[in-house]
Amino acid sequence: MKKLLSSMGSLLVLAMSIPWTAQAAATSESTMGAGLSAATVQTVETTKQPYAATPEAIAEMAAKKIKADVNNIVLFADDRVLQGVSNREDYYFEIGKSRKLLPGSYIELIYGHSQTLIASRSTLTILLDDVPLGSVFLNEKNREGAKWRMDISSFPFDPGFHKLSIVTHMEVTNDLCTDQDNTANWMRISSDSIIHLNTTSSYASPDLSYYPSPFLEKGSTKPLNAAFVLPDTASNADLTALTRLSQYFASTVAAINLDMDVYRESDVSNKLLGEQPLIWIGAAQEWTQSGAQVLAQLRKEQPNGAEANRIALVASPANSDITNLFIMADESAMANAVTMLTDETLIGQLYGKSVSIPETITSLDQSANAETSSKTQQVTFADMGYGNLTVESLMVGAARISYPIPSEWELKSGVKLNLKYKHSKALNFAQSMIAVKVNGIPVASKFLSAESSEAGVLNLELSKDLFTSQRSIDIDVGFQFSANVSEAACSASSSHIGNWAVIDSSSSLSYVYKKRNTTELQNLPSPLATKGDWSESAILVPKDASASELSALATFMGMIGRNETSGLGLQVLALDGSAWEQAAADKQLLVVGSADKLPQKLLACPEGAVTIKDGQLTPTAAQVELLGSIRERAAWLQLCQSPLNEDRAMVMVAATDEGAIGLVNAAMVAPATNAKIAGRLAVIDERKEVHPFLVSQQAADQSSSASELLTTANKTVADRLLMIGGIAIVMIAAAVLFWWIRRRRGSL
Repeated sequence: MKKLLSSMGSLLVLAMSIPWTAQAAATSESTMGAGLSAATVQTVETTKQPYAATPEAIAEMAAKKIKADVNNIVLFADDRVLQGVSNREDYYFEIGKSRKLLPGSYIELIYGHSQTLIASRSTLTILLDDVPLGSVFLNEKNREGAKWRMDISSFPFDPGFHKLSIVTHMEVTNDLCTDQDNTANWMRISSDSIIHLNTTSSYASPDLSYYPSPFLEKGSTKPLNAAFVLPDTASNADLTALTRLSQYFASTVAAINLDMDVYRESDVSNKLLGEQPLIWIGAAQEWTQSGAQVLAQLRKEQPNGAEANRIALVASPANSDITNLFIMADESAMANAVTMLTDETLIGQLYGKSVSIPETITSLDQSANAETSSKTQQVTFADMGYGNLTVESLMVGAARISYPIPSEWELKSGVKLNLKYKHSKALNFAQSMIAVKVNGIPVASKFLSAESSEAGVLNLELSKDLFTSQRSIDIDVGFQFSANVSEAACSASSSHIGNWAVIDSSSSLSYVYKKRNTTELQNLPSPLATKGDWSESAILVPKDASASELSALATFMGMIGRNETSGLGLQVLALDGSAWEQAAADKQLLVVGSADKLPQKLLACPEGAVTIKDGQLTPTAAQVELLGSIRERAAWLQLCQSPLNEDRAMVMVAATDEGAIGLVNAAMVAPATNAKIAGRLAVIDERKEVHPFLVSQQAADQSSSASELLTTANKTVADRLLMIGGIAIVMIAAAVLFWWIRRRRGSL
């Protein structure tokens, strides 16, 4: 659990604000966002460039003809408005350990501001990792459509996350108290503002110490470079390995929805071999075509390192500049190989071109087994990925902490917040305070004091009603500072160097939860996994699953399983013969495939809202109506009862035909359509539009015929006895009534 929370926290909510990251087509000729009145940039700021590219770096790039990987990272999804006297916006971005910056990397800020600002007192400052890059006055020259580009090519970046800070000070009058709430005191940053990074590999030759690079690049707007390849006769162990690796890759860049590509060996052409890094999953004897070529290349490069049960890097036989990852393991060793490639502690021990797979290995991630019997959860800010959060400001500053509630849990009551903080002693405590909002609702405020300057504590009982409309807890902690004893709280003559507070990372949330009794698609991976444990589930795919079906499996499992990556008990079974029925009889089921390859027993989907009839998607619930075009060709996600066990659930990810299964990838990856996948049924049409149906579990039952209601096929023993007893009582009562009527007539 700790690993899960840390992964979520570090990638989704690393600091005081939650940025939006995406690829942008912004260039040096970026135009203003729709919210700004200027159609083109009017002013270009010219300031010193302390971290411009060196002449040596420029010459090296030209001499070696180094091709840069370009990433344009958008700072804000929409134009961002800053108001008040003092503001600070922090944006976090990552540079992976396998990447280094090239000349031509820069920060480009496009902005405008109120014409009422006092130019001699209003400023904009840009900092990178708290190092100032430059400052400008906010004056008439940059009032509308200004562009400020700062070269960061030679900035000393270490691998990991970095912070870009936009700091403003704005005054309209001589009264800071008035200026703080003055609606004319504003600045607007365009959504076209970007961080433009030219990067290349930081290593001369591929090495496992840089894994998951070059297959997945952290910090990139398009991080996934590789595709997976399975043998045409892939074993269940190979399929399970694919699923676990897709979960790990998705968890590594959790803020981006990854569209996974998976191929069968027979689908791999020489063109694909020469264009894209590939990850080969399977035993040496399983490869007969292109995989055999890669294996031969491995034996050529590493004569002593190509034995069975080994993980190795190898150049593509079609292009020596392309690196492949070969996971060569038999069924007994494949699980250990994947553990080595998904456990962060073990990944840190990888190096060189290849490594053997030990016979026994134990994953060091024990989160799946932690507190499995407990119903109380406590998580600190440090567990979420936060350090101590520092708030500094002229008057008002704030920090945000966000925590996603696990989808399989339901809060039984409210949440307890234990907030620990300290602050400057050089404040006027009568005019300084702390205020807390949860999910946008004010919940507490308190004056600062001499006691809280050493160790302040706020213990709050947060009502369950605050979390009914969303599955996250967003805590905004704000501080109002005043350093004046005798003057007004925001006098311009006061000193502000002592205006600071620190939120302690040992602050915590605690709550009592229960496992959800009802499950909907938006709550996945529940009921398939609980706290990282997949042992109660089985994933079923067609024996001859195509590349598109395997891609749907990898993408779907990456999306729902990126926060449940321990892989404990996870198993994928091919629908081969009847053996799968016995293995999956008491399991929660996930079924992925096209309708023509799935058994009718699974397609029937008991208590479901749709099924396949005469090759078309056919509603079985009164609340579902589908037009002919959708019935003929669509994909769908559905929750229903397992046909193997009435006490278990089944999640079906299917399509009317093999060509339509790719619609699942498109819907899962796009944020707008992904957000629509809810309820117990979501249908995806050919336009990749999602149609959710909020069908209750009882809806399908209501459409059953009277004869179906009388059958005992899907009833428990107790229900069967009750039904038989009820029928017997009715028959006896009818017989007694008939006898009584006959007797009465006879007496008359």
